[in-house]
Formats: sequence, C-alpha cells, structure tokens
Amino acid sequence: MSYLDINVQTIAEWPLEHPKEVSDLLQAYNNVQRYGDKAPSWKFLEKPAKTVDVILEQARWAALTNKATMPRVLEQAHNQIGNSIIKAARDNFEFYREQVEARFNQAAEPYADAVAKLPESFEDKDALGFTPEQFEAYQAAKQAAGPLRFVLSFMKDASDVLRLGKLGEHRSIFLAVQPQDLEQYKAIQFGSRETSSAELAVFPELRNALAVGATLRLATPSEAAGDLARVTSGLAEDLGVE
Repeated sequence: MSYLDINVQTIAEWPLEHPKEVSDLLQAYNNVQRYGDKAPSWKFLEKPAKTVDVILEQARWAALTNKATMPRVLEQAHNQIGNSIIKAARDNFEFYREQVEARFNQAAEPYADAVAKLPESFEDKDALGFTPEQFEAYQAAKQAAGPLRFVLSFMKDASDVLRLGKLGEHRSIFLAVQPQDLEQYKAIQFGSRETSSAELAVFPELRNALAVGATLRLATPSEAAGDLARVTSGLAEDLGVE
C-alpha cells in the first residue's frame, strides 16, 4: 500500500461527516479501485439492443488490458483523485474541526471536574476503596477520556495527512492543553511517571497537564507551536544552553 493510499484510507475512516466535495472524491477513488478487477460481462450479448454494446465493451477491454494501457490509466486516475482528496480535506479542515471541537468541548469540563476529585496517584487496588464521590468521579473521568483521546488522535492524524504544521520536539499533548508559563511547560514536556492500569483509564498525560495548571483547548500543530513559542522563549537560558 502506497503512502497516498494510507493517507486516503485514514481520511476515509475518520468517524466524522465528510463535506460533499470529499465524499464525492472518495466515491470516485473507490470506483477507480474497483475498476479493472474483472472483464465486463457477456450477459446481454444475445439481447438485440445490447449486442453491439457488449462486443464494443469486450473489445475495448481486450485492447486496453493487452497493451497494458489500463494499469497506467488506472494509476494516473488513482494518483490524481487521491491527491485531490487530500487537498479537498485540507481545504475543508474547518468542517472536520467543528465536529471534533464539539466533542472536545462536551467532554473537557466534565473531565477536568472529575479528575480534580481523584487522588494524585492510585493503584488498581486503591480504586476498589474509593469513596462514593471518588468512584463517581473515576467513572466520569473514564467516560470523558474516550472522546478526548479520539480528538487528540484525530488532530495528530489530520496534521500528518493534511500537513497542518509540526510541533517539533514538543509533545503531542500540547495539541489539547495550553501551558500558561515556562514552569508548566517544563512539567508537561519533561515530567513523566509510571502509571497503574487504573490511572491509564483516565488519560494520565492529560490529567497531569491539568494538575500543573495548563488549560484545555484544541489546536493544530501550527497554532500550538505559536502558543508554545511565547512560554518557551526563555527555555534555553533557563536550562543553561548556550
């Protein structure tokens, strides 16, 4: 499978509504993929009104396939439509963004409220001893973590496929959180700890970013890089790098 095929497949599998331009191109792309799988049918050869059409279609098929014209034409069509799909998806990125941002906004506040009620760290066995309030918060955090993980995954995939900029050395979590100062940035960028399976269920990377004071927001790599440039302007000096 080519890199173009992978990117088109990624777009096709987004669990979002496509704008009509992209939907039409995806259908055309699928038509190209299916065309040439088998020779045309002889089914209507004996129907007087269809006899000539069937013969011409068979002759056309034989001529194209025997001279290897068909594979070349199919490849050209495949590449042209595939590239058009990526361009159309990029041009219509806001159409997709509105959908994922709605999911993000719906889950962000319940998630932040829930994880704030959980212990700083906990093992699987500790979860069994949660208070009713903690248990309710844990369930709410798990439920909200799913959409937030999806949104972050989408932004990473879309950024790669549609070339929406790069984060460079910054961690991808910054597509979903915005640090307010250098200390928060360093805690998120360089801080890490082992987590239990119980903690993994509540998106610990995002939870830890909130714990140090970062705010939830959704951004493309270009937008996030702009945000981070402000808070990391003194990072090299702070780390003693000349």
